[in-house]
Amino acid sequence: ASPIAARSRSAAPGLIIGGDSWIDRDSNSYVLALGGDPVQLGAVPAALAVGDTSVDVLAVAAMADLVGLPYLMAQQPGMPLPAPLNPYALQGDIKDSQTIWGAHVSAPGRTAILLRGGIGWVEFADITCNYNPTPVPYTGTEWANANGHGGAIALYAALKSDIDTAIQAALKADPGQRLHFAGHGVGAVVGLLAALDTIINVKPQIQPQVWMFGAPQYATYDFFQQAETLIGSTTLAVNRRSDFLPRIPLAQQSFSVGKTVSLQGRPTIDDPTAHGLSSYAALLSPRDLTRAEIA
Repeated sequence: ASPIAARSRSAAPGLIIGGDSWIDRDSNSYVLALGGDPVQLGAVPAALAVGDTSVDVLAVAAMADLVGLPYLMAQQPGMPLPAPLNPYALQGDIKDSQTIWGAHVSAPGRTAILLRGGIGWVEFADITCNYNPTPVPYTGTEWANANGHGGAIALYAALKSDIDTAIQAALKADPGQRLHFAGHGVGAVVGLLAALDTIINVKPQIQPQVWMFGAPQYATYDFFQQAETLIGSTTLAVNRRSDFLPRIPLAQQSFSVGKTVSLQGRPTIDDPTAHGLSSYAALLSPRDLTRAEIA
């Protein structure tokens, strides 16, 4: 399948400044949701080191922008979007009994399941920081000893019904399209779990793509071994070198599925944790690729 096209931008990514009118809003909610001031983030170009020139940087930047959507929807439920997510169309939200954790969007030939990380200390403490190794939600002897991030597995169980409904509708409309699962923080691990479940039980015609931004450690060796075989070739993890979350150890030795690339540099305004999604989107902005470093 062809790479996902990044939306044209007049300046930095749409979540960061008003260059794209669909996100022209009061910045206070984004400070809380994304960990920095979106008006000024990205004012200074930063270096990008992905470690492999085969990485489609524009596709990564587009996904970093899109993953911000569930943050906005969770902060402002019911808020209408003033402009489309060209070339994507919002199809619906993904939530547990009362909280929006994700969204699904579509474009010709593709559907993306977008999942946010925790907002506020309650979600962070109860979900993101639940590092207890927990059995993964798949059957079969090959998964018998496979454990993963407890918070992500519990969250996926709560969101599975909405995710399954979105996937079934997408593949019914176009069985030959490609599914993308993108997430930030603990949402990145939920996306990987959903992608694996889709491969095992739905068996789509085209291998799904997984995009992980600032994910916590999440997989024991038995989990990694099976997941790497199923989806390692189409999984990309992007971590800022200074992001604290990917460095917190799982209770058991942890392994990462797929390819991990490093995002270096610092936006003009950054949160102390270096974990905010806005900083990832700012550093991935394609507005000044001539100054980006691809090593």
